Amino acid sequence: MNDRNRKKRTFRGYALTHHYRPKAEVRLATNPVPLAVAEQRERLFFFIMALCVLAVVLAGFGGRVAVGMSSFTKAPWYLHVHGISMMGWIGLYVVQNCLVWRGDVTLHRKLGKLGFVFAPLLVATTVPMFIYMDKTDSFLDPRTGLLLVPSAMRVLVFAVMVVVAILIAKRTDWHRRLMLSATAILILLGWLRIGERLTENATIFGQGVLLMIGACMIFDKVNRGKVHPAWYWGLGAHIFLMAMTILLLGSVSNPA
Repeated sequence: MNDRNRKKRTFRGYALTHHYRPKAEVRLATNPVPLAVAEQRERLFFFIMALCVLAVVLAGFGGRVAVGMSSFTKAPWYLHVHGISMMGWIGLYVVQNCLVWRGDVTLHRKLGKLGFVFAPLLVATTVPMFIYMDKTDSFLDPRTGLLLVPSAMRVLVFAVMVVVAILIAKRTDWHRRLMLSATAILILLGWLRIGERLTENATIFGQGVLLMIGACMIFDKVNRGKVHPAWYWGLGAHIFLMAMTILLLGSVSNPA
């Protein structure tokens, strides 16, 4: 391989050579076009998934406001902070993926600093929010005081994934997948709120997170030839959190 082929290849400002070496990149030495096409498809896919995240949040929480199930005037201040930071994070996530898809890497990196504002506020106000919901929300039954534990764990998982994604931002394959996994895990309550209005068993809609991660794994397999290992971390974290929730509810339903 000559010096030219040894150089790190880029596509619209992003490095395309990582430890992740999909099968679709085997032909890179003789024909670099397939890799660039796969990268552009991937960027478009992540932008579409960001729009799906936004749709879940708007349908889950916006719908409650529209039908009068939520009130801004009666909520304590930390719920307002949580709502603003949540929508700020989701909005930023959509914009960031749009910028990557369009190839505006410079603005993407500048706007990314806003995440250092939204994410800490989001994490800090989530547990107080669940404590308030446990006392006032008819959607939650008396057992859900126990759910503060997995809820707090879910936010902790979100925070850890975001921090790791930022620390390895130069490895864009891991960065974008960890960010999506973290955000998908974060919006579980949005899925449950949708299910609340459509069926008596709203917990079924909690599997929407699995649906999103599963769709990403299938896309990787089709587009890159193999599933990226980052998805297994997101999938494993969600399954662990769901198992913890089920065990806690079961311990109350079937006391010893």
